[in-house]
Amino acid sequence: MKRPSSHVEVEDRLNSIESEVRRIRALYERTLSYRLQDPETSLIHARKAAEAVCRQLFTKNFGCQPGSIMLEGLIEKLVSKGALPNSIVVPLRTIQGYGNFASHEHEDHTGGAAMTPDYIQPCLQALATVVSWYFSNNTVDPTRIPSVPNNDGGHSAVKGQPVHSKAEQPNAGGNSVPIDTLTPATRQSPVRIGDLALELGITSSAAIRLAREALRLELRTPSATLTPEQALQLEDAIRISRKEDAGSPYEKFRLLDLGDGIQIEFALIPSGSFIMGSPDDEEGHNDDEVVHEVQIKRPFYLGVYPVTQSQYKKVTGANPSYFTGANLPVEMVSWFDASGFCEVLSDRFGRRLRLPTEAEWEFACRGGTTTPFSFGNEISTNLANYDGKFSYGGGSSGETRWHTTEAAAFPKNPWDVCDMHGNVWEWCSDWYGEYPAGGAIDPTGPKAGDIRILRGGSWFNSPADARSAQRDALDPGRRHSIYGFRLLMEP
Repeated sequence: MKRPSSHVEVEDRLNSIESEVRRIRALYERTLSYRLQDPETSLIHARKAAEAVCRQLFTKNFGCQPGSIMLEGLIEKLVSKGALPNSIVVPLRTIQGYGNFASHEHEDHTGGAAMTPDYIQPCLQALATVVSWYFSNNTVDPTRIPSVPNNDGGHSAVKGQPVHSKAEQPNAGGNSVPIDTLTPATRQSPVRIGDLALELGITSSAAIRLAREALRLELRTPSATLTPEQALQLEDAIRISRKEDAGSPYEKFRLLDLGDGIQIEFALIPSGSFIMGSPDDEEGHNDDEVVHEVQIKRPFYLGVYPVTQSQYKKVTGANPSYFTGANLPVEMVSWFDASGFCEVLSDRFGRRLRLPTEAEWEFACRGGTTTPFSFGNEISTNLANYDGKFSYGGGSSGETRWHTTEAAAFPKNPWDVCDMHGNVWEWCSDWYGEYPAGGAIDPTGPKAGDIRILRGGSWFNSPADARSAQRDALDPGRRHSIYGFRLLMEP
């Protein structure tokens, strides 16, 4: 007897999913098998695995094959379709950023690049996140067999048919309601926990953790739904948690405890207005440093110094740095690596930790000053780590170290942050673009672009590059021993 076409389509779809899941798992296992002996081959397989995930998602969401579209294009297409949560976009971008292996182009005095297991570890962790998410959304659970219409108008189970997607949850009547049709802003209807987290300004992971602790609910994805009563109870739990954890809302310093005696110290940066950019007659002035007034409406906490290698390794399990030392700033990190680090800590602590905007960075760097440096019109290698064979503003030349220096090795600026001038360039959240005409309130840069902002100069650069107003920008996948980052924590 010929099977109904609906059964054939279901089984074909199942076979396709299972085949693709097996292929992705095989690529992932192959990636890990090469990790120690051949890191470069491991990276190649990691990219193939990420592309396989994205190609399968493309077919599912667009109803056609992606053809020759590469990983970067696949990510862009899937983001435009809303098919990827931000928690997966960031690790995919990290994997994409590892496509350029020639990322450490030093001069002769620093030697050549070394492809090591530590160097590729952030990429492998990013892949683990992507693959785990993909499997959780595409693995068939044989204990939950949905039904399909049969020829007599009833319903019959089809062995092996995919279960309801994670975006559907059975309601009390037994029917599946697509969660996208629910209104999260109301409390008269069910709400996705991910939407509630966004509404309350915390991460989905933090909301899920609180739901487990306070409501004894075993929720696993941001798509899981809460009843109106549960949503209100969770809101109360979140507010109580904030009150217990926040202390004084504007303490001068805050600590983030990573465990094993490793902490990240933050200094309070007040709200206020400042003149961003530099005057035409400032030594080292560039045309893109157009003077304009900026208002920062809310205070924030900024890392007292760039993220160190001990901090980075404690969170990620890896240290990609060229110059090694627990209290040296982590470097050889891309913008995607830095953003992924922020995402991990945000999920862990239930706070919004992120890269500063370019405006927030310059505001904190200046510390209320209007001079080229927070120290005044001149700078010396006793105050910052830069290429000391160059001088600035009538000052004298100084020491050339040719390497990074330890955190807090130099004096703090007026707002208690260190190393804003020199040591490592620091990634900011913005795309590069022209400054807005006239004044601006909490600017975040262009909505899209090709290169991301870096600020502060480095051990390798001249003092002019370490000015408060100096701007640089690069491909966000770029890694080098002169690039690091600093955390911002919202109050």
